[in-house]
Amino acid sequence: RHRPPPAGHPALRPPHPGRHRRTPRRRTGPRRRTRPGPGLAELDRLEGALDGGVDDPADRERLAARLRELLGRLDPAATAGDGTAADSLEDRMDGASDDELFDLIDNELGLS
Repeated sequence: RHRPPPAGHPALRPPHPGRHRRTPRRRTGPRRRTRPGPGLAELDRLEGALDGGVDDPADRERLAARLRELLGRLDPAATAGDGTAADSLEDRMDGASDDELFDLIDNELGLS
């Protein structure tokens, strides 16, 4: 003899729309971050403030120095020991005199 399922049985419950919306997300991986990470919102505001440019050369230089300092904290490989942007070896060699190139070679090989 066939008996109907009890009242709380899943076959008699109406579908829950939230349950079906969450299922694909679990299959595709974790949620993506919707809010910007730390500092990104502030960086966006700074970028917007600088869209018009900085007219005073002294202010521009101070701002550039502080931005280089911040970049150095985030990515130490991006700055050289003197705090300026690190140049590639090729760039340094292009601007060097013959004597500077020979000194570089001697120093690298330990000849001087």
